[in-house]
Amino acid sequence: MGTLCSKPPTSTSPASKPTSDPFSRPGRTLGSAPTAPVPKISAGGGERREQHRGEAMSAAARAAEARASAKPQGKLARELERQKAQTRSESLNEASREERRRREVEGMEERRTFN
Repeated sequence: MGTLCSKPPTSTSPASKPTSDPFSRPGRTLGSAPTAPVPKISAGGGERREQHRGEAMSAAARAAEARASAKPQGKLARELERQKAQTRSESLNEASREERRRREVEGMEERRTFN
């Protein structure tokens, strides 16, 4: 445990091997490190991959157009389409009417509880 951060003790006995300091010889730079060869890609695989990719993209585009042009189904979908078609002023008028109606109901409820 004592040799973790310190130098090992030097021994003069012939049975022990002389240990070398790892920092005693010069190191190497990053540029001198050996590089691994780059694998080559076959020429035929790339064209097929691009063709398949193009087919997939066009199929996805067709599916997106079909979803966008589909008619809304159900009560909630029709309500959403109606709300999307409203202009800003129509939306504000509708919200105002709802708020006035809510206040009227609250006022009637309050008058009824005091009588």
